[in-house]
Amino acid sequence: MQEADFVAEPPVYDVDRSFFEVSRPSRWRWVRRIGVSIAVSLVGYGGCTLVDRSLARRDGERALTAAHTQLDEQDPNWSWDRLVATRQNAPEGKNSTELIPKIKKLTHAEWGKELAKGTWKSRLDVQPNVRYSPSILKEVRRELATSADAAALARSLKDYPSGHREIVLKPNVLDTVLQDTQDTRQTADVLRWDVVLATEDGDRSRAADDLLALLNASRSVGDEPFLVSQLVRMAVRAITVKSVEWHLAQTADAVKLKELQAAFTEDAEEPILLYGVRGERAAFDRLFENLDSGAATPAQAIDRSFQDTWAQLGWWHYRSNLPADRAYTLSWLTQCVEFARRPISEQPALFATIPVPPNEPTRMLSRLLLPAVDRVAHAHWRGVAEARCAVVGIACERFRQQHKRWPTALAELVPAYLPAVPLDPYTAEPLRFTKLEQGVVIHSVGKDLRGDGGTLNAPPSPTTTYSRFRLWNPEHRHQPPLPEEPAPEQEQQNDNP
Repeated sequence: MQEADFVAEPPVYDVDRSFFEVSRPSRWRWVRRIGVSIAVSLVGYGGCTLVDRSLARRDGERALTAAHTQLDEQDPNWSWDRLVATRQNAPEGKNSTELIPKIKKLTHAEWGKELAKGTWKSRLDVQPNVRYSPSILKEVRRELATSADAAALARSLKDYPSGHREIVLKPNVLDTVLQDTQDTRQTADVLRWDVVLATEDGDRSRAADDLLALLNASRSVGDEPFLVSQLVRMAVRAITVKSVEWHLAQTADAVKLKELQAAFTEDAEEPILLYGVRGERAAFDRLFENLDSGAATPAQAIDRSFQDTWAQLGWWHYRSNLPADRAYTLSWLTQCVEFARRPISEQPALFATIPVPPNEPTRMLSRLLLPAVDRVAHAHWRGVAEARCAVVGIACERFRQQHKRWPTALAELVPAYLPAVPLDPYTAEPLRFTKLEQGVVIHSVGKDLRGDGGTLNAPPSPTTTYSRFRLWNPEHRHQPPLPEEPAPEQEQQNDNP
């Protein structure tokens, strides 16, 4: 055979193909194995979860018991029922809170809506020593004519320096109704504008009564155990300070200043922040208790989205941490209470040391509820600075009325007009006193400690932190109103497509 005629045949292998084939019974055997593995894993995970929840609840309840025991020793009246039982009561027949709903009922339903429109803003934003424009005064007279009985009853608050309102706590604490407390703002607005008209009409006695009634409207909140209530009190007192400054910038012969100064002196030292944080501690503890027992639901207390299945599953996971989070909240707020008992000049530095609640699933409620305390604390310190500046400002005005000049320094007011110069809440040093060509300014350095509030005419900027009380020389008071601006043109709607 020739070499070219030879062709190699490829080798043939006898392969058993059954090796690569899986029988139907074997295939289902693997499915069953995988299913059993998944089931075992789920059971194991579920068991571990239940154990973790049980341990978390056990540890949390121990921490909560310890927190309650410590609080019972430090502050026996800390719980909600004991706290409300030991609140201050107003003298019989002199409870200012009884007047607030009556004033509300007598006030016209449309009160204040017109002046709240943006078209009035430029005419309302004027310096205290500049009169309001005729159009503003016309509108105020119209408004007060519709609520004359409300203004008269509100003025009687001058004889009601304290108030006490019973609080009915709901199972979902955050739904507790404080409508009468919020209505205090409207009472303050009625009195504020009555001060303006009384001053314009030369009725100094009525204006003085309005100012004292305005301060007492703030004091009607008393020791209500909620931060939101105390914010209303601070807001109304701030309106009072601005109204006193405006009144003294419009007249050189104000009356009843000694009585007003005494009321401000007393109110400036009220532990408003302490009232609020003690109440929040008791109320939040009750909220945790109700959430744990089911008397309140997360959908009611936190967010309606908790009705969603996944949200409810998340709540189920968190619920075992409720006792621990409740103990943490008690501890956090107790620290705030202790710091709020300290001299006010020490409080800003102390509160700065309180940590922000950690962003952890186990601290869900405390993270939602607690940050508001810091904002209220800053409002309180600034409010005290404003009130103390007002006390000194009224004393300076009394000095000027008697001596026909300003004091050379605040020390000259002691002891005839002040027992001592009030301290700046931010520095524990006497409030600052700046004499200018057109008047004087009493001011606090503010939380940024810059102390740039010693001006008469410069408006506060959005970043302003100082507090001040301004007094103009008599010849610079009651200045003519600014020229009236034309009413803004109504926007024309384009009917063309």
